[in-house]
Amino acid sequence: MKDLVREVLLDVEIDDFITKIQTSKARKPIYYEYNGKYPVPSTKSKHIAPNGNKKYVWLKRKIGTKIKTILCYNTEEFEPVLKNSRSAGKPRYLAIKGNNIYSGFGGYRNRVIIINSIKDSFRPYFTGKKIANFPIYLTFTFYDELNLVTSTDGNQTQDLDNLSTLYVKAVQDLMKSEGVIPDDNLVYIRKLSVEFIESTNKKLAIKAFIYKK
Repeated sequence: MKDLVREVLLDVEIDDFITKIQTSKARKPIYYEYNGKYPVPSTKSKHIAPNGNKKYVWLKRKIGTKIKTILCYNTEEFEPVLKNSRSAGKPRYLAIKGNNIYSGFGGYRNRVIIINSIKDSFRPYFTGKKIANFPIYLTFTFYDELNLVTSTDGNQTQDLDNLSTLYVKAVQDLMKSEGVIPDDNLVYIRKLSVEFIESTNKKLAIKAFIYKK
């Protein structure tokens, strides 16, 4: 009950908050390359032969600056067969998930991209705001539908720290850089809390209160 009567020092609501980042405009095509064997799925390899009217053939093509032998359709155009036909030419996105960082996926570069993208997206909500009383207690409330499936069987949803960690870090950094708080160390921020509320209205609510034991 104590938290309910505390003075609100900061109240920010970000509708439809960013959950993924575009890292490239179009994914490069990936080809089946010949290496003396048949490095292709059996559904394709059974249609490949040195001679005869087969569905696929190996042909030399210039890929970038190199000449490679790649798998092509045995038609007049000899169009290359793509390994990534569903994603080639489409934008690449990086989901904002803590697990991608903890597992080492993409390393330091992806972590920087994610944090900076969150800050760029959230900056207008913090510009011009300032907190004068310290230390503070920060709350993060995520509102979204409970359909963030991460397992192949569809029975597992994203856990709370995986969902929230990168946002919590980015917001504290942003509050410091925008002058909302002098620093994001323990002198100024003593408590953090994170909550998820199931809702069809996707938003992130961030509030700051004066910290009391």
